[in-house]
Amino acid sequence: MTKDYFEAAEAEQDLLAGRIEDALQRAEQVATTSRQAGFMASLAVAERVWGCALARLGASPTEVDAHLRAGVEVGNTTGLIMDAVWTELAWGQLCLRRGNRGEAEWHFQLVQDRMTDKMPAYARQEILRRISCQMADSSS
Repeated sequence: MTKDYFEAAEAEQDLLAGRIEDALQRAEQVATTSRQAGFMASLAVAERVWGCALARLGASPTEVDAHLRAGVEVGNTTGLIMDAVWTELAWGQLCLRRGNRGEAEWHFQLVQDRMTDKMPAYARQEILRRISCQMADSSS
């Protein structure tokens, strides 16, 4: 389980560093092994990375959204709320890049609705900061 979670984290780091092909390959592998083994925490991250990597590579919105939806669903159904929130946030950012402000606002509202006092304050602040910056950038 730990190995899969670290592999999912490595996939996310690849994505953030711009190594999109590496991120995609690693996310696909982690999602497959995590799903088979029932490792939901690594599966939620892998699905998010998989969807985001596909988006950066120009995949169809249907294919991208299927992976993001899977990541949110895993987070929501297993109590991994932070993973669901981070995936919704990424999905909203992607909607803005697609030029769909209304859908982005919907995802950002879901994020805000899911935030609770049980989440660390720094995480809540960072999420709200990202939403605010994204919406401001899309208005200009």
